[in-house]
Amino acid sequence: MKNMLMEAAARCGMELDERSAAQMAEFWAYLKEVNQSMNLTRVDSDAEAAERHFVDSLAPLKAGLIPRGARVLDVGSGAGFPGMPLAIARPDADVTLMDSLGKRVNFLSEAARRAGVRVNAVHARAEEAARGELREAFDVVTARAVARLNVLCELALPFVRVGGVLVAYKG
Repeated sequence: MKNMLMEAAARCGMELDERSAAQMAEFWAYLKEVNQSMNLTRVDSDAEAAERHFVDSLAPLKAGLIPRGARVLDVGSGAGFPGMPLAIARPDADVTLMDSLGKRVNFLSEAARRAGVRVNAVHARAEEAARGELREAFDVVTARAVARLNVLCELALPFVRVGGVLVAYKG
């Protein structure tokens, strides 16, 4: 899987170092294990995951949308995309993964531990968390497969600080 990830990134004009590729491979191995009982993703092929999950998640890096040392929030993290690959590829970023289901947050915490990645995993509903200390606290907010764009904007934009960016992964 490590080599597949590096090759998939290279095909998209991105460089993925050995350490990051190894951490992503470790994360993917654990995700596949848990997916047997938890149904986190329909993708089960390593090659498809490398393209559809990992490289897709890293697209904002190629576009220069995540500044050094940025505070990043992934709303509706689910199986950890795009938040985990971003946290792996950019260890300088302070990445928070937010999901409304406790069992997914537990999965994300354990997956990060196993892959040696530093993230904050938060169990919260976006519409409620946006009223608290996380409001306007992030330089970059990401969301993938969460909701239609109009609803996603209502859920995610309250977390973006003034001058920050919302990266909405839409087809």
